[in-house]
Amino acid sequence: MNPMAQWSRLVATRPAVVVVVTLILTVMVAAGASRIEQAPDPLEAFVPTDSEAGRALEVLETEFPEAGRPSTIQLVARGDVLDPVAIQAVVAATERATSNSDVATTLDASRAPITYAGLIADAADVDPAQLTTADIAAATRDGSADAGTLLDALLVRDGSGEVIAGLGTITQQRTGSSVEERIDAGEIVHTEFTTAGADLDGVALSTVSQARFDAAIEDGLQDGQPVFPLALVALIVLLGLFFRTMSDSLVVFGGVIIVVVWFSGAQGWLGPAGLDLIGPATLIGTIVPVMLVALTVDYGIQIIGHYREHLGDETPGPAGRRSIAGAGVAVAIGAITTIVAFATNLAGPLPPIQDFGVLAAIGIAAGLFVMTGFVPAARVLLDQRRLRKGRTVINRPLTAGIPPVTRAFAATASVCARNAAATLAVAVVVVGAAAVAAAGVSTDFANSDFLPDDHPTTEDLEFLAAEVGGARSTVSIVIDRPAGLDPATSTALGELDEFLRSDQRPAGLADEPTAALTSSDRYALITIDALIDGPTTARGVMTSIENAWTGDADITVVGDDLIGTIVSDSITDAQTTATIITIATTLVVAAAYFTATRRRPGVALVVVAPIVAALILVLAAMTLFGIAYNPLTAILTSLTIGIGVDYTIHLTHRTLDEQTNLPPQEAIERAAHTTGSALVASALTTLTGFTILAFAPLPAIGELGVLTAITITVTIAMTATVAPALLSFTAPRT
Repeated sequence: MNPMAQWSRLVATRPAVVVVVTLILTVMVAAGASRIEQAPDPLEAFVPTDSEAGRALEVLETEFPEAGRPSTIQLVARGDVLDPVAIQAVVAATERATSNSDVATTLDASRAPITYAGLIADAADVDPAQLTTADIAAATRDGSADAGTLLDALLVRDGSGEVIAGLGTITQQRTGSSVEERIDAGEIVHTEFTTAGADLDGVALSTVSQARFDAAIEDGLQDGQPVFPLALVALIVLLGLFFRTMSDSLVVFGGVIIVVVWFSGAQGWLGPAGLDLIGPATLIGTIVPVMLVALTVDYGIQIIGHYREHLGDETPGPAGRRSIAGAGVAVAIGAITTIVAFATNLAGPLPPIQDFGVLAAIGIAAGLFVMTGFVPAARVLLDQRRLRKGRTVINRPLTAGIPPVTRAFAATASVCARNAAATLAVAVVVVGAAAVAAAGVSTDFANSDFLPDDHPTTEDLEFLAAEVGGARSTVSIVIDRPAGLDPATSTALGELDEFLRSDQRPAGLADEPTAALTSSDRYALITIDALIDGPTTARGVMTSIENAWTGDADITVVGDDLIGTIVSDSITDAQTTATIITIATTLVVAAAYFTATRRRPGVALVVVAPIVAALILVLAAMTLFGIAYNPLTAILTSLTIGIGVDYTIHLTHRTLDEQTNLPPQEAIERAAHTTGSALVASALTTLTGFTILAFAPLPAIGELGVLTAITITVTIAMTATVAPALLSFTAPRT
């Protein structure tokens, strides 16, 4: 007896045991949710630790903890910033913030806080409280001794020369303080400045820092919290429409909740506060629950759909057993193939994507257990109870819940199966054209792409990018060789330092270069202030510096505002390989199964080919809508295969079963009418969930929601067209 048959016997004969064991395990696993830790730096967590950039960041931490990666808090004053009251407020707020003990311990002692207001007071040689309009005019007058200095660089002027903003910087050091302490200090500074700005007329004070970046993401996540519950509400409403019974809807919905709880618990138990087998949670963690709902709800719909088919001729126990032994096989193969697809992310270079692969695989395995165990067991128990009370059980076919869509799916499948050659020819032309467009998918993104569009920090970043070229940060150049090792290296270091201070330095480096050279026993380091306004400037800075280096030693350019470019390059390098591995692995698993059970390994192409076509069409859609690969959309390959393989395997498996009693064409039409209805129901529930996700406040999550909605639409379309054509084309001839 095969494992699924044994499992179906256990569930059907001991349903109460299965339900109780599932609930006990859920309580035990759920305790791990309290152990989930968030990554302190949402984007840096995506830098591969074994890459050149990853190693350079580690060198900065160990060899140059004070000079290597200073954290900059950019102070931004907008409005009538030359008003004496505004200048006094900026100076006072700076003094209050930097004298706070929690802030002072994080500051870089070698770099004193600098503000436009403080420089004006120094230039006027007057106490800030005594500044007059005349003093300020003299300090900022064009042609004065101060024109063209740092003060002039910190004053932002419009096209007519009118001062519209004033800037400043507070520099933190990494030695002696943790990331969390520096972020907390950044929040204190921000509070001091916004509070001071609230008392001013015509002037707004704010800050831009890692703390504000994290706060903006957190605010976006908080604002987006209703999205997931709303998706669950939409799910249960749709399940009610499809099943037309509250009990079936609640049973499947309960199974979905259990799967999400198991995922959350596993994330905590495996994370840094548990077994430390995976890293802390990142933005991807907010996506996985919705993804698990999307994938595992299909398992429940398939099981309940088959259970109802058998309930007309069987009592609840035998009907449950037959539904698991029948549909459960397709569910299991689909789940196993999806698990393997997600597990291939372990071969990728990005640590959070690797963790995603682990957690998604665990979530799918949990979904397989729950939807083929808890759900049918609970359904059997409820129906047995109904019969004991003398009530009838509900065996209405699932097709009754969505007849119009079911007919459309079945009709499309029938036409495509009867015209297989023409269908495949059209598909080849369409997919071929899409492949050309898919080649243009961008991998460039900026840190600001992860912030809510209407958040104050986003507005500040956009203002700085437009007016001064971006927020101030530091570019660190790590040379893997001691400075005085040989004359050639020393010469190359001198030439690079001269280049960074010259007029030929790349756009993106500060107008007032402050390049500093530091060395340790093994490494040399050059740091220079930068103003990065986006991925194009970031890549230009990195490329120009690397090209200017004339030495033989290895050189790596890193920096907070370069992280997005570094990560996007890692995604570019890994994406093609990851896609090939995922598709090949899925093909091997499907071929192994159909060889062992049907002696027809070629059927694996029926399962995989429509998914490959769907993936190409989705990539083309990314190009069309201008959506780039980023740390979130990088999971698109495994997500597309995870969703698509479930559809194609169910349709293929049911068709092969029907072919034992029906001619090939009729078998396809029968499968499209029965299993197809469950697939459409699943697709609609999944599509609704991810469409709601598209309205999430964080643009990156919203884009993934849009892409996944496109993925679902395309994969169900490929399942209704290409898969039937391939099934007809490969059907045994009599």
